[in-house]
Amino acid sequence: MVLVAVIGVMVYRLAVTTVMYSFASRFSDAIYSNTKLIISMSAALMNLVIIVILNMVRKCEKAKPRKMRMFCAQNSTNFCL
Repeated sequence: MVLVAVIGVMVYRLAVTTVMYSFASRFSDAIYSNTKLIISMSAALMNLVIIVILNMVRKCEKAKPRKMRMFCAQNSTNFCL
């Protein structure tokens, strides 16, 4: 999942760079001169969001076995190991 996120950010940066430089005449000079900064900042924000989401997923996955053990202890069913 992490590898997919890294590749996704790389593809995003490549796509946005291509679009920003191909339509440079439509942007103001301030945007055109700061294209690298805009792309880097937006990619960094994407990385931060991805890291937060992956941490939330990890915490949920980490909590599942504990909840399952609690369920098995309370119900003492046969399908719990």
